[in-house]
Amino acid sequence: MAAEARGKALGVEGLILVRHNWQRCGYDDCYPSVMPANPRWGGDEELVRLSQACHDNGYMFVLHENDVDVYPNSEFFPKELLAVQSDGSPVPAWFNKTTQMQSFLLSPIHAQRIAATYAPLIHRRYRTQGTYLDVSTAVNPSEKVDYNARVEGNTRFTTTLGAYRKLLSDMKRHHQGFVLGEGGHHFLYTQSLDAVLAEDAARHEQGADLLPLVHFDLREINPRITSFGVGFYPWFFARGSELK
Repeated sequence: MAAEARGKALGVEGLILVRHNWQRCGYDDCYPSVMPANPRWGGDEELVRLSQACHDNGYMFVLHENDVDVYPNSEFFPKELLAVQSDGSPVPAWFNKTTQMQSFLLSPIHAQRIAATYAPLIHRRYRTQGTYLDVSTAVNPSEKVDYNARVEGNTRFTTTLGAYRKLLSDMKRHHQGFVLGEGGHHFLYTQSLDAVLAEDAARHEQGADLLPLVHFDLREINPRITSFGVGFYPWFFARGSELK
């Protein structure tokens, strides 16, 4: 909270504070059971104080949310809402190397349902003015399809794309504000997204020679959404033998 006050005293204006590691079980764990806030950082009391400090200093306050990955250690693990592979098994999603916990893919058509359950509660309790929605705008929709025959439009790229676009619109309404997203495949969401973390889709491939499509980025993407930051810097700088 003191940092926000110092920022204001130094003349820092127009700041958006994005708090990532706030969830009850920590970063990338227990989703979608994220509340109450992580006791390691003071729980709900301190998170509310942080939000209030932002409001007092004229800054905007948003929290990291994820409506793609579902963890089996969540109090709410809806197996019936998970996407399945062609053999009927759940689709693996993000693997948390720190906790060794494997998450599974929430069927994209059910993402709005989960968001409608948790996002309004998050907004009311922590007075958010927007959200940072992880994963949805970073991944290739073709890699997040549901093979469940009971799902209308199963296996289709367009089903996932449409569901995630709708999710972004819903999140704006839930938080009564804007939506920030993770970079990667954000060019598919320029009509639904307000700003994006400036990351490349191949950012995990350290040392790769990534040639940006400068004209496309400047002429087609930037007029529609704002890029901010550089993400995690190790993804942009290779060392030694990693250079290509």
